[in-house]
Amino acid sequence: MSDADDFNQGVIAEFRANDGRVGGHFEHMVTNIAAKVEVGDESYDATVVRTDDGERQRLYDTQVAIMPFFADYQVKAGDRVIPVLRLVRN
Repeated sequence: MSDADDFNQGVIAEFRANDGRVGGHFEHMVTNIAAKVEVGDESYDATVVRTDDGERQRLYDTQVAIMPFFADYQVKAGDRVIPVLRLVRN
């Protein structure tokens, strides 16, 4: 399993342990908006931006089109809206 997969499994476990509430990872990202993005051999600084309702829906719908199982997450979340953040390259 890759490091990203391990990290994601940890986030999912935390999410489940908090009865579906977003835990410390989300709050940390929206409070400390500086981020370092690493993809393959490339890395760059970015700013974390919280999306508004319209942009959030557009981005989530795009993700569902790419990975249809994301639709199940929203169904399981019920009325709770799953937040979406953007990483903007500095």
